[in-house]
Amino acid sequence: MPKIENLAIVIELDRERARITQAKLEVQNQPVTLTGEMPLGQSFWTGLKHKKIPNWEQATARLHVEEAQVAAFSLLLPRVLSPQGVINLDVSLLPGGNLTGELDLEKARTRPMPLCPLNDRRSLPVASSYR
Repeated sequence: MPKIENLAIVIELDRERARITQAKLEVQNQPVTLTGEMPLGQSFWTGLKHKKIPNWEQATARLHVEEAQVAAFSLLLPRVLSPQGVINLDVSLLPGGNLTGELDLEKARTRPMPLCPLNDRRSLPVASSYR
């Protein structure tokens, strides 16, 4: 399990929406920021009374990691990551459950893998659709 510390979060909540206007935390002693918003409306509050899971379809969020040391995460994936390099991550959750963003690895290396191991620097687009 990753070590999570120093969580500071600002949440705004009203009948129509919930917002995380600022969240800062450290994962494995590396800084992470997060913002997000979820429309609520009457259907959310009615569903809450009936213990229904909220509809996340219109939720949005942004996760940002800047200049994090890969070594901090290599203990979590020791068979994949070598303990060197820097990671930058900027990922957004868009309405409809779609992910977009970029993962930038600099001077990072993976352990030997059957597919293509990473070495030196790679920027990878992040895109996904959830349905």
